[in-house]
Amino acid sequence: MRARLFFLPVLFFALARSGLAQEERPLIITNSADAPLRITEAHCGQNARGSYCQAKLQFADIKETWDGYGLLWTIMFEDGSKSLFRQPADRSIEPTGRPDGSFQPSGRVYKPGEIVNVGSKGMGLSKTDRNGKTLHITYAQLEVEFVINTNGTVWGDSKSPTYLQMVTARKQAKEGTP
Repeated sequence: MRARLFFLPVLFFALARSGLAQEERPLIITNSADAPLRITEAHCGQNARGSYCQAKLQFADIKETWDGYGLLWTIMFEDGSKSLFRQPADRSIEPTGRPDGSFQPSGRVYKPGEIVNVGSKGMGLSKTDRNGKTLHITYAQLEVEFVINTNGTVWGDSKSPTYLQMVTARKQAKEGTP
């Protein structure tokens, strides 16, 4: 019986060191009091595939409808380097499926009170040092950079490069140009 109990802690230690266990870091959430989109939960971590960040957002439960937003992730790694990642989402347009990568209007919106789960998939959060070792995230902050109302009103940073790209894509979708 003693031999079996000895192996149990050793097994847990081995799993944790193998990269199968996830290492999570708390995230500083910056919510503006008047934002129509609230960050309710967020965290970053490390797993066998690299670094990741996830968040849960909720739209204000008001009569207005919103169809796009941009998040700004500020990430610091163990080597002291800092990276900004902008993550947009736009329900007002959808890909046409054509090879030119064009969009068409969708007419879809986020409903008041809707909860949205977002993650770092495709954001390229993993960073390696010159020896190829994956660097751990030591600090992370998340804020809503902008939110677009279905009538075109923007809350937040209307000079954000992500916002400007979103407006351009919407214009092209309306005009039917790639």
